Amino acid sequence: MSDVARARPSRLTRSADFDRVFRQGRSVQHRHLVVYAFERPESADPDDPCRVGLTVSRRLGSAPARNRLKRQLREAIAQANVELPGRDLVVIARPGLPEAVEAQGFGWLVAEVEGRIVLTGPPSSSPPEARRADSVVWSDSSRQAARLE
Repeated sequence: MSDVARARPSRLTRSADFDRVFRQGRSVQHRHLVVYAFERPESADPDDPCRVGLTVSRRLGSAPARNRLKRQLREAIAQANVELPGRDLVVIARPGLPEAVEAQGFGWLVAEVEGRIVLTGPPSSSPPEARRADSVVWSDSSRQAARLE
């Protein structure tokens, strides 16, 4: 397991950090995963590590099952061949993910996580305000809201 996955400072722990990633970041959805990515504007240092937050709800099983899934997700993120300095990631596990990992194996999880992280887009040199209009990812609820207007 790499230092990125283990080190406490590289984890998102504050609610405000999660909210910022949800509100200002890009998202990519999958049947079993949702990945949000946000490039921190204050991180000008290229060696600034990627911070990761995980969300695993109670619907996914008992506490030991959820903890096992979180360990697997941390390790999958650590093994993903993606350079993400200065970015915050939030990975949300959806129902069915534990069964899919068990049926298809850990390698499948690594590939899925890596693929979703890559789809959030490369880090940009432009400020977040300038890329905001270009980085809109439509969710089902926003499409419904747009249709109703």
